Amino acid sequence: MMKRTTGPLLAAALAGFLGACNNSPTTPSSSTDYTSATRFFSGVLEPSGTSGALTFTTVVSDTVSVALVSLTDGAGAPAPDQLTLNVGTVSGADCVPTNTSASKVVGTTLTAAVTVTLPAGAYCISLADAGQLTAPKNFTIRVVTSTGTAPAGTEGTDQMPLTLARHGASAKTFNATAPGVVSLTLATVAGDVVLPVELALGVWDGGACRVHASVVVVGGTDPQIAMLVDAGTYCVRLTDVGYLTGQVAISGTMQHP
Repeated sequence: MMKRTTGPLLAAALAGFLGACNNSPTTPSSSTDYTSATRFFSGVLEPSGTSGALTFTTVVSDTVSVALVSLTDGAGAPAPDQLTLNVGTVSGADCVPTNTSASKVVGTTLTAAVTVTLPAGAYCISLADAGQLTAPKNFTIRVVTSTGTAPAGTEGTDQMPLTLARHGASAKTFNATAPGVVSLTLATVAGDVVLPVELALGVWDGGACRVHASVVVVGGTDPQIAMLVDAGTYCVRLTDVGYLTGQVAISGTMQHP
């Protein structure tokens, strides 16, 4: 579990974190036999509460892969709670699982927690407190619908954000073109290997960086965050935790499949 950070600086960096459900598909893959679309659902889950039925449709028989990619507390720090995730059909105000494998108690993950094959039709996702929440939590669910065989990915290395301001945050997106391991290595801050900042890995939903994991780190040569991910668009975010006196240069890399 990554070390969590709290406080007004992180809260300010995450202002506006919660928005309306982003239900716009991403651009399909260019592969001739593979298509995919990604949707995100974000909101607030209360203790003993449920998200209600969050709806989506498939136009052909699709593989549907669902993950709880972000769960954070009121200060924006990643939360360890386990929640019940359902994939099913709408019945009144509820989302009824299509079968026993379409309902699981899950924590956050950047790989699919529930994968089902569904014929064309209308479906739903729901998230419910499994009895662990003691305060409201901010959630983001990722839903990927796909057909065909995914093309092979291309590994790559991108640079982290190049600068970070005092009391500020800097973010940058990158694409994982296949399942694999994402490794984030912060090398230096202002040329210094002992100046701490917060390093976070998240999912980019088209409008915001939804934080999955974060840790306060100093520079080094080994990855400070390394995680399995599915193909998709991700983000790295750096945040000053009170040690910077001005804008500084950042050196670091994001390795991805």
